[in-house]
Amino acid sequence: MMLDILLDDLFNVDCDMIIVPISTVGSLSESFHTGIRKISAQMTLLKGKYNLGEIEIQLTDRYPVKYIAFACVVEDFSSSYGTIRQIGKKLGKELQTIENVQTIATPILGTGAGGLNHFQSRNILFNAFYETAPISILLNFCSPDKGVHDSFIGNPLDINTPSGQLVFKAEFGRVLESSYLESLMYSQDYYYELALQKYQEFRNFNPSRDSLFHEIENACKNSRPNYKEFLSLYDESSEEYGFLLLCGELISYIDYRAYRKNLWNKYQDKRTLAHSAVRQSNWLFNLIKLKLTGSINGLSTSIKNALLYLEKPETSLTMLSIKHREKVFLELLHVNYEGEQSIVQLLDFFSAHKVSCKNRMNFGALCSRILYVPEIKSIWFEEAQFTVTRRSNDELLSTVDLTMAVDRISENLKTKSKKLDLGNCGLRDLNLIPELFECTHLEELILSNEWAEYENGKWRKKLIKK
Repeated sequence: MMLDILLDDLFNVDCDMIIVPISTVGSLSESFHTGIRKISAQMTLLKGKYNLGEIEIQLTDRYPVKYIAFACVVEDFSSSYGTIRQIGKKLGKELQTIENVQTIATPILGTGAGGLNHFQSRNILFNAFYETAPISILLNFCSPDKGVHDSFIGNPLDINTPSGQLVFKAEFGRVLESSYLESLMYSQDYYYELALQKYQEFRNFNPSRDSLFHEIENACKNSRPNYKEFLSLYDESSEEYGFLLLCGELISYIDYRAYRKNLWNKYQDKRTLAHSAVRQSNWLFNLIKLKLTGSINGLSTSIKNALLYLEKPETSLTMLSIKHREKVFLELLHVNYEGEQSIVQLLDFFSAHKVSCKNRMNFGALCSRILYVPEIKSIWFEEAQFTVTRRSNDELLSTVDLTMAVDRISENLKTKSKKLDLGNCGLRDLNLIPELFECTHLEELILSNEWAEYENGKWRKKLIKK
């Protein structure tokens, strides 16, 4: 294991493999083109497009360098520490099956066009590489820049901290500046207060007859309808309808893809606990089961975790998936997830990194949301996208007021009018309002703020009335 950085051109180093950085479109700098021509005149990339973190290893045709590993580290002149970590771990795994590589030369990846810090990038690549690579292989970092080389003097590598935690430390400051997290960090109120109130209303629901839940359960099992169909079986004035509606309203505060979330969730930003990947019908089965047994222990795992969070938000997570939790504990904490009792260990990790919020009830949700920020998610979820320029629907919802559009859609569903005017409602993506697609009776849908109509031989400008 070599801990020194060499003051030399990458292509002058005596080694078996050279790492060459490329972009997602397969481009590389002229200096690397020149270096490659020195050792392999015929070498070209095999693809025209690459994913961040992808590596492509090719044999050279000139001694002594046997291989070039093209590493995709840059997209649109930016990179991430998660990308560097993924490259290190992938390369290490590849070298478990390549026997004739003993020395590797690499630049400090992502620090040119990618704009990453030299010390952090080098440390992350080094630690990630040796977490998977044979310990006998030497990884040599090279820089022809004397200023960069000399800056490492007196700054030894941290070889004891797992690479995932190094990425967390490197990205953490930038992540906390996200407006997507600020609402949780600085809110004086409990962020999911309406969800908690709806859950308490659900738990307190007492039917006029003891057999009600059994009757609903049997009807649900016998017909196996989807939630929308099942709700329509009952008169709106019936106790059954009231309970099923209450279930739907509760789910609208928990699950991102809940049926009629925009109508029943009263938050302006339509916030929910999570993307649960649970069908609405499964939610309903489990909620009926909860009313029958009075215990959440027999519920499906993701549903159980959601309700546990509502009951104990300070010490629970809005990360509902067990598989996700297992990956987080393994890749970030380097320990196995042992169930709910393990969560305090993760929360302590965040506390040690000075994560805090004004209302302690928001702490578990804040930690969960941080884990899903792309730069952090890349630590534990290999398929995560490292680019942060694409905004999620969650973030879009936090900046778009759908109140006017939702009110008009709700009214239209009641009246069944054949015309619906959604102009001047601030809509940028119809996927944010799936309830619109229930309006199958529509013959005219207005989405624009203005248009032109041909009247009496002339085009006349028409405007939507606000």
